[in-house]
Amino acid sequence: MDGYSLTAKMRKIRRRFRLTATEQALYQELISICNEEGWSEIFRVANNELFIALNITEKTLIKARESLINSELIFYKSGKSKRSVGSYSFTKTFETAVKITVDDIGNSIYGG
Repeated sequence: MDGYSLTAKMRKIRRRFRLTATEQALYQELISICNEEGWSEIFRVANNELFIALNITEKTLIKARESLINSELIFYKSGKSKRSVGSYSFTKTFETAVKITVDDIGNSIYGG
């Protein structure tokens, strides 16, 4: 994985997905951060670091990130609290926890 390959991937993807300038800037910023981290498969970045660097609001950051996730350019896992930062990857999906409710347990026990 390298910056050139990731940028080429974005150019290919944006033929199918209309990426805004903000979304492309966020993607490039994430590439730069990953590079600084030595191309770790998973790297962590705080929201405020990104929205300050890009001079955008947190709401705009979240919307742009969601677009990059939907276009499968990035994978993201939110931090568990305000003190925990989110994790990003260009190649690795994050497993999501399956929420099991009391009704689910009762249905499986009683064959419902």
